[in-house]
Amino acid sequence: MLDQIDAALSLVDRYNRWKSKRTEPSVEPLPARFVRLFEAHGVHRNQIPRAFGHGVTLSDMRDNTALACKLDHEHLLHASELFGVELSWLESGEGPAQERQNFYKQPQDFAQFIEALVDRVKETGRFVRGLILWPTAWDSESEMVLLLAEPVGFLGHEVIERFHWVSGGPPAYWRSRSYVASQIALATHHNVILQGRKLPNKVLASAVVEPDLVGLPTFDRLRSSGKVFQPEDWVVNPKSFLEDLDPERNNFGLTSSLRLWMDLEDQGLMPPPPGSSSARSSFAQALRQLTD
Repeated sequence: MLDQIDAALSLVDRYNRWKSKRTEPSVEPLPARFVRLFEAHGVHRNQIPRAFGHGVTLSDMRDNTALACKLDHEHLLHASELFGVELSWLESGEGPAQERQNFYKQPQDFAQFIEALVDRVKETGRFVRGLILWPTAWDSESEMVLLLAEPVGFLGHEVIERFHWVSGGPPAYWRSRSYVASQIALATHHNVILQGRKLPNKVLASAVVEPDLVGLPTFDRLRSSGKVFQPEDWVVNPKSFLEDLDPERNNFGLTSSLRLWMDLEDQGLMPPPPGSSSARSSFAQALRQLTD
């Protein structure tokens, strides 16, 4: 596998291409999309006035006509900010709701992103939850995805979370594997509760690539789907780190991935999980075994 992988279609391109293939999609009224946004985050229609405020009442929720009369730009802006979705999506229904973030070759940017996210959550006394989704087979369009659930408030005793969507790149490509391992290391270093699931490509695509909005029902369903793997193993165990990686010619993919892992560790971008020590010596030994 060569560096032309870098030029592969992005997941946003795939979403738009999938959407263009649908036949005459029905038009979703703005009030219905507003309600769907809250329901995707665990807030029932009748709970929206209590969870959201901003002058929205139970009477406004009685039907979409009444809600349409109530909603203005400020309501849409506050809702989009609360759940971290694109205002343009809420207004028009076009494109994916969440920004599909990509930190490929930018591990320092991810480090800043995850640190800022965790700092915001400290005020709630809760933890960020994370889910690494790993396709079970490689093809030209499959990609790993990291979903992060950030607590942003409470509804009674229930936590309201917003969701962040991060592309991990092709699962068998050596660069992607190393950068995702760095994301795992940085997330766990900041006490993100991280789980891993291996899923068939079609299941992953239908759950998090094709839908315009990823929320709590999807997150919770995927947490109990597929095959369990331990993301932290990519930070401490070279055998797990290299699992299902494309070796490429003369093991170039394996050796390059191990070297990049160690480069990232040198930069402080591969910290060990809490309570663990650096696994650098194990990764260096794995590299020697492949090159001697």
